[in-house]
Amino acid sequence: MAKANIKIGVGGIGLNPISGYSGGGKIILPGVADYYSSCLNHKMSLAENPRYGEVNHPTRKEMDEVVEMIGLDMIVNVLLNSNGVITDIFVGHPVEAYENGVKTYQKQNEPLKEVKKADLTLMVQTSPTKPEIVPAYPPNFFSAMDAIIKAGMLTNEDGFIILDYECLSGFFHKNCPSCKVCQAYILNAAKSKSSTDVLQMVSREKIHGWIGPLIYWMSKVKEKIRRFVWVNSLIDKDLKKMNYDVEKNVSKALTKILRDNKKITVNIATHNIPLTSKIRL
Repeated sequence: MAKANIKIGVGGIGLNPISGYSGGGKIILPGVADYYSSCLNHKMSLAENPRYGEVNHPTRKEMDEVVEMIGLDMIVNVLLNSNGVITDIFVGHPVEAYENGVKTYQKQNEPLKEVKKADLTLMVQTSPTKPEIVPAYPPNFFSAMDAIIKAGMLTNEDGFIILDYECLSGFFHKNCPSCKVCQAYILNAAKSKSSTDVLQMVSREKIHGWIGPLIYWMSKVKEKIRRFVWVNSLIDKDLKKMNYDVEKNVSKALTKILRDNKKITVNIATHNIPLTSKIRL
């Protein structure tokens, strides 16, 4: 790519737990970068809390530097509404156009800097779940990781989470060459006794850096929660291997929790809720 006469990056802008926001230089690193570079870049985001909404941190700075190094001529970044329809488009210098897009996103979505955490969070999937209307990349376990982390940010210590999220394409995208490797990372992390153990696995590269922060934050969520019920009918065997409680519908999940916990506060949110890193996990 570096030898091309004209280099144009295309992408979308939205909240991201590792880079703060998607879009901009992310199309190059990790987009078309080698595996090792991607791992090093993402590992820099390893911290106690996800990077949602952050614009000034090492992972994003390196993305911007790489864009300048290879001479990306321009980017085309879009904003989407909840129905997947383009609402704004930003074209121009890879960093400047991206930053303008982020500012517009912040005005439109007003990312939440404070929330009132609850004893129970019901996190609901907004992606289409019917086979005839699914997107080009159907939701799977990898895309659900974001919802798990956000649910943890909305829930009190020793609380409960119900995640209503179908994984239409299984564990990961079918064409992903690293699918089985990542699945092994997650299954191994599920066997760990604590999030500290998972953190050590990432630092020693037993779990590679590009997915390490996500798995670490997921382990923190499971550690703080008394009970996690996943409403899912497609990969229930895999989920049970990871010690998730699985139900076929939300009604059964609610009954299971409320039967012994009558007076609890509840948050209901969709998986694309605009949170920021100011909300502590």
